[in-house]
Amino acid sequence: MPFCNKCGLELSSEDVFCPGCGNKVESIVGIVNAGAASPIQPSAPSTQTSSMTKDESMELAEKLKKEYNSLEKIQKEIDENNVIISRPVSPVKRHSAFKFFWPYLVGSVIAVNAGWILGFILMIAFNAADTLTVFTIIGLILAIVLLIVGGTSSKNQRDSLNYNAELAAKGRYKRQKELTERNTELKTRYTATKKRLEQYNDLVPREFRTPRHMERVKILLQSGKANNFSEAINCLYGEPKRN
Repeated sequence: MPFCNKCGLELSSEDVFCPGCGNKVESIVGIVNAGAASPIQPSAPSTQTSSMTKDESMELAEKLKKEYNSLEKIQKEIDENNVIISRPVSPVKRHSAFKFFWPYLVGSVIAVNAGWILGFILMIAFNAADTLTVFTIIGLILAIVLLIVGGTSSKNQRDSLNYNAELAAKGRYKRQKELTERNTELKTRYTATKKRLEQYNDLVPREFRTPRHMERVKILLQSGKANNFSEAINCLYGEPKRN
């Protein structure tokens, strides 16, 4: 098991900086001899980063900035997904063929009456009794054609709309399922990142665990207003709060 050769704190293989004294991973050595001396207890949190150089402090601030930024992005995506998941999927509204059929029905009635009226007028005008019968039959044939065409067309339109509505509903259900699974994955990543950052909780107060504050730490170090990570954190207490 690796230990820090400066403060003797036990470390994991994922540590980049020693959570006890802030030294880089390169400074970590493994104590493998059974008779090795017991590791030295880490110093108090207030002095954990006092021995870090400015470059090491900036590197730590950059790393924490990325980690906190990752947490914010994950949480934002989870919240956005929850909004979509919480929206109820309305039952499929089925369409009726009659809404498309009625114009054909009206047209067929008009065709029958138009044929009869036209035949009657021509019969009176030309004194031809067969004219009424002929135009009445023509009107009936036209009405039947309109009803057949209208019935077929209305059924096709109804089936098409109902199919698309069902397809859209299935798509919404599928999307909600995908987002639910995605949120499960995101929550696992969020928990793992939070667990990974616990080793720095003593170094970074809760109110400063944001990418914006870690960027301020870097700026304070770059400007010379702070010489190490802990000094930069202390400087943040004197800065005005920003929304």
